[in-house]
Order: sequence, then C-alpha cells, then structure tokens
Amino acid sequence: MSTQALTPQRQLQLNPLITENPHQTALEQGRRATLYSLAGKVSLTAFLAIAAAVLTISFGIVAPLPSLMMLGLVASTIPLQVGFQTCLFRSMACSNAAKEAANKAKFLDRIQNWSEPQIAAFFKEHKLRMQGLPVGLLRKIDPKEPLRALLPAIAAYEYHLDKAKQFYDIHLENLYNESPDPALRLKGRQFGWRTLEFSALPSAFKAALALQTAAIPTLQSRLSDMGDFRPKDFDERRFDQLLGGSDEFFIFKDEGKAPLLFAELQEALSRFDIDEIRLKLFPKEGQSDPAPRP
Repeated sequence: MSTQALTPQRQLQLNPLITENPHQTALEQGRRATLYSLAGKVSLTAFLAIAAAVLTISFGIVAPLPSLMMLGLVASTIPLQVGFQTCLFRSMACSNAAKEAANKAKFLDRIQNWSEPQIAAFFKEHKLRMQGLPVGLLRKIDPKEPLRALLPAIAAYEYHLDKAKQFYDIHLENLYNESPDPALRLKGRQFGWRTLEFSALPSAFKAALALQTAAIPTLQSRLSDMGDFRPKDFDERRFDQLLGGSDEFFIFKDEGKAPLLFAELQEALSRFDIDEIRLKLFPKEGQSDPAPRP
C-alpha cells in the first residue's frame, strides 16, 4: 500500500503594508541614506586624491612613476567614480523612501486612537466587507483589538489620497492658468497635464491598492505585478483619442482583463472616487468576500 505525500498549503502572510511600521521604516531608510552619503563622500575624496596625484605627476611636480603603475593608478579611479554615483543614487532613493515613510507615519498618528467601531465605519463608508478578514493573523499584531492591525493600510490610503488631491490641484492650477505670456501659459498647461497623468492618477492607484489591502490583508499584489501605466503628454493623448481611438492608461499583464481607460479614470479622480478606481483594478476581488479566515 503506497502512501501519498501531503503537500503543505502555502501559509497566508500579511501584506508588508500592514506589518511594516512607517515610523521604523523612516528611521531605517534615513540611516541608510546617511551611510550611502558617507560612502559616496569617501569614494569622492579618494577619487580626488588620486586625480590630484596623477596631475602632479603629469606636470612634473613630483618624480614620475613607471607607466604600468601610472596606468593602474588611473584605472583605480573608475570603480571610485562608479561607487560615488551608485552611493549618490542610493542615498537619494533611501532619503525619498524615508520622507514617504515619515509622511505615512503622520497619517498613522492621526488615526492611532481608532478602535474597532471607527474601523468598521471606515469599511462601511468604502463598501468593504469585513467577513473573512484573517483575524487570527491580525491578532498576532494586536491581540486585544485585531482590527487595529489594519490601521497602517488605512493610513497609507489616506496618505496616497492626499497626494492625489495635491497633484490634482496642481494639475488644475497649471492647466487653466491665464498667464499673459503665451509661452509661459503653454508651458504651464503642459506641466498641468503631465502632473495629472504622471503623478495624480498613479497616486490614486496607490490609494486604491492600499484600500484593497485593508480589505484583504493577505493581498500580495503590487501595481507593477498587475500591469503597466501608459501616461502620455496632452498632444499624444489627444491624437491617440481622436485619430486612433486609443485611450488606455493602465494595461493589465493578464490579457484577459481589458485595459483601464484614461477618460473613465480621470472622471473618477475628479470626484476623488478611489472606491471606483479600486473596483476597476480589482473587478472580481473587489466585489467578493476576502480570503477566508485561516
């Protein structure tokens, strides 16, 4: 009699948006930014020292070195240049990540006193179902009030919604500017449109994803996993709409899903209706019960 090995089920895990503490993330990213900045300065100092040595030798200020040693000295500056640029870019990336986490932490502080009634009201406001929430996993974070474990995701939603509103206001202010200088007026309107497509709408998508994560805490999807944005400048957008009949803004990697159209998303954003954008991103998941309780 043969025995069949049982395949263990994949253990459900909470989304990092819920498990990560934005206060701690801000501190860690800030430290990394400082370390990368220091490493970059060391690389730059070493590069300048070697460059100065090569110049003094070239001008005969000090005794010349053998050609092979001179070549090696010059070649050693290449990794220093690469190291400086790499450290500079990583320092900037970590610094931006620290600022974003710090801003999320501010929104989390605003709702830190929420208890289950406020969270239930939030779910009701956004037509999210509470049935099927993985209370067992949430209880590992907050044993007394497990629903409070969802607060980081709610704070992330509020943060990205606020960013979307800020970008949308900048979009309107520049798009409809009345500068007396035609050239400045045109540049302002071009900038306003780019802010809409390249900043406001992507922020709204991030808010929608955070909202879905609050509803389904075990969700592991990222926007980059789901599809690709297709933002366009105004002239390209209008030509595609009028001549080609093409108005895609977000194209799913799942070919069975129809692309999300810009005009519909723009209309939803004008009302700051993140719930509608969420249901467009998650047409099935958004209307069904979340994953069952483990």
